[in-house]
Amino acid sequence: MGDPAHPALSKLRPISRIAAALFLANAMTAHAAQDMTATLPDPPHVAATDAAMKLPMSAPVAAKDVIGQVNRIGSPQGIAELRKLRINGIDQWISIRGKDRRNPVLLFLHGGPGYTMMPAAWAWQAPFEDFFTVVQWDQRGAGKTFLANDPQAVAPTMKFDTMVDDGIALIEQLRLMTGQRKIFLIGHSWGSSLGLYMAARRPDLLYAYIGAGQAVDGDRSLAATAAEVEALARAANDTTVADALAGINRDPASISRNAGLINRYARYYGGMIYDPAARDADSLSVTYRNLVRASPDYTAEEQEAWLKGVRFSVEHLNGQSDRVDRDAPKVIKVPLLLLVGEHDLITNHRVADQWFAAIRAPVKKKVSLPDAAHMMFTEQPGLILRSLLDFSEPIMRKQTGYRTWPGFSK
Repeated sequence: MGDPAHPALSKLRPISRIAAALFLANAMTAHAAQDMTATLPDPPHVAATDAAMKLPMSAPVAAKDVIGQVNRIGSPQGIAELRKLRINGIDQWISIRGKDRRNPVLLFLHGGPGYTMMPAAWAWQAPFEDFFTVVQWDQRGAGKTFLANDPQAVAPTMKFDTMVDDGIALIEQLRLMTGQRKIFLIGHSWGSSLGLYMAARRPDLLYAYIGAGQAVDGDRSLAATAAEVEALARAANDTTVADALAGINRDPASISRNAGLINRYARYYGGMIYDPAARDADSLSVTYRNLVRASPDYTAEEQEAWLKGVRFSVEHLNGQSDRVDRDAPKVIKVPLLLLVGEHDLITNHRVADQWFAAIRAPVKKKVSLPDAAHMMFTEQPGLILRSLLDFSEPIMRKQTGYRTWPGFSK
């Protein structure tokens, strides 16, 4: 490469040349701008900008406003919308965001039940929007959807099968909205149970199914977690926790009765958010609430409704897991990607590995995520996106004939 035109840069090392060139370009631009101000009037926004620039750096700002500005999608082909849809007799809300509408649709099914991902996704989702049109859905009884309907009218409809039907109906609407024949479906935790059934019932709607923190065989998962946490507590000389779990582990019939205690100890030992030094059983509650509070997609009223929706969903759906586990599909007819947090003790990582070995799918791949537990999207978003792209691009190429899709061509 030849030396830059400006002689002052000719003796600098290459990386220094780049920095100096940028500095010089900025200085020249500023000088030109000063020359122009003598003849051109200020644009209307300049006074407001000048006032903002004069504020001290310590001046408080609204987090929602900053996050909304940073995550703004301005590309001509892009989309960034909140939509209320009529699905199976009630109003249900989605967020749909992406840099190019021609990219494939990626529908997220949140966990919980009731822990909507929409208000927290601002923390990690933006890079996904370069390659996918990402849809977050507040499920029946949760988040914006909880607020949009009469809870007493919705309560009798809070059934697992109804919510699987909701998800399939949503995909049908997304196909019409985007003009795309199929989508990618990803389910996290509780949402992975819904997603597995959706994939089994309507493989024709999907390019692939991605299970993240896949919920399978809740009783076996809980027993494996109780044993694993007991071992972690023993290694940490935490006899209080270790002895409590030893008593539970000696009586397998008591494990389901002590699910709340086991999961609390699992959170304390990094099974929800992996941080071995933290030893904080409440880290998820604090972190997630703060993410929701800062969300540009949720109003103050919706933030208050979010917690009510969690409680409502848990009250009406938690008792249905036994039947769901017992009848879970053993075969799906779409490609399967399993994402496993190596320290996940909520949907136990060892049980997920065993499930993956047994389930049948035309193509299946497992990715273990280091330094991650159950909340993997905030812990390892980059590795998840890379794994998703590695998995999905060959599928798109085979099924659509694309050499690539718009997100890859930029």
